[in-house]
Amino acid sequence: MNLNFKLDNNILKVENDLIEEEVYFISNIDDYSFIPLIRYLFIYKQEPDLIYLNKFLKIDKYNENLYIRKIWKPWENFLIKVFTSKLIKSLFYKISTGIKNNNNLSNPYLFLDEEEIKLIINNTRYFIFDSDFNGITLEKNLLIYQSGDPYIIKSNPIRDKLFFLTINVVSNISEIIGKLNINFQYFLSKDKRDKLTKLNNILDKDFIKKLIFGNSEPKFCIEQMLYILDIKNYDKDYNSFREEFIKYSKENGYNISIEFEKFIEKLDINSNEIYFERHKKFYTP
Repeated sequence: MNLNFKLDNNILKVENDLIEEEVYFISNIDDYSFIPLIRYLFIYKQEPDLIYLNKFLKIDKYNENLYIRKIWKPWENFLIKVFTSKLIKSLFYKISTGIKNNNNLSNPYLFLDEEEIKLIINNTRYFIFDSDFNGITLEKNLLIYQSGDPYIIKSNPIRDKLFFLTINVVSNISEIIGKLNINFQYFLSKDKRDKLTKLNNILDKDFIKKLIFGNSEPKFCIEQMLYILDIKNYDKDYNSFREEFIKYSKENGYNISIEFEKFIEKLDINSNEIYFERHKKFYTP
């Protein structure tokens, strides 16, 4: 393919010599590593979706221009609703009761209100480096790091976004209600004798996934991804949530309400481009 590139006011114009009408633009080109991006455009041979430009962002631009940051306002509102939902509160009390009974800790501090959750998720750091984890919490400062790279399935942009956002929900719940919460309760505890007891001695590292999804390595079909991203499903305790989640592994299709459709449109996902493949599942990395 013969491509022509023109720079104007920090905007890259890409033209195809052979197809006159095939023209697209990439804004804020200074935010990207230029040479690797140009090489990619020659190979990809079509206008790349926003998520596929992630990998070429300069490190100092992650906090502003990663896909997760481009959709942050509606995604932030969604996560706040998730963490103040019946599902999460049932998880919180399940875990907190186990900690209290087994370790003589004082009553847990309930931090599941809008302002505190907003503070926690906005302090999360996103990266796109290759790693063997999707999320991790540093115990000493309780800072959470999450993968911000949606380029996972590498099949099509819509599926990649659905998969990435699903994993982001799972990772956030696991890190905030599991690791951060448990360490936070220890930090506030008056009982110093058990303060050094690690969470691995109480609950295994995948206990959150088991409670919500029924296994430690959840596999998601498109129906289950949509189930996880639909806020109406969080108005139930973790047992009911898990049962319905498992049930969707045998369903073909998902009823997308008008409200849900409007929400995923804000995430740059067109519901008309969602295709179901019966019982095909995608694995978390």
